[in-house]
Amino acid sequence: MLTKQEVKTILSHKVQLIRFDLMTYQSCKALIKAVEEQIQREKSVSLEAMPPTDMIVGGKLTGAKATEFDSAVEGLAITLADLNSERAGYIKTVERVDGMLEGLNETDRNILEKYFFHGMTYNMVAKEFKYEKGGIRKKIRRILEKLAKN
Repeated sequence: MLTKQEVKTILSHKVQLIRFDLMTYQSCKALIKAVEEQIQREKSVSLEAMPPTDMIVGGKLTGAKATEFDSAVEGLAITLADLNSERAGYIKTVERVDGMLEGLNETDRNILEKYFFHGMTYNMVAKEFKYEKGGIRKKIRRILEKLAKN
């Protein structure tokens, strides 16, 4: 059985992880787009590197360029696999944050979005939602703790 202090420490750690996810959410969305653009560039470069058709005999590349081309194709496959893996990690973060936000009521979700995604300060969020500055800090902490408990 965990002590109250151990539970509090675990909850605090979860809150920090959620805070990190919220802070990186927008960056992850931008990085997904950047990685997808890089994948398209890699694919188009590989098409430009295709050997002339007169070097292909019976569906196989012939000559000294065959090894060079095979090596380029293998390198491209590795690059694309790495990019897709990186993209999957970003998507996982975005989906995790989207799922957390969906479970909140509209006001709580809007408060977190204003603070984490729109770069508003505690004072700005407090003013918009008619809270005292200290009150909005507590409200955000409580929202994060509620997310951590789920």
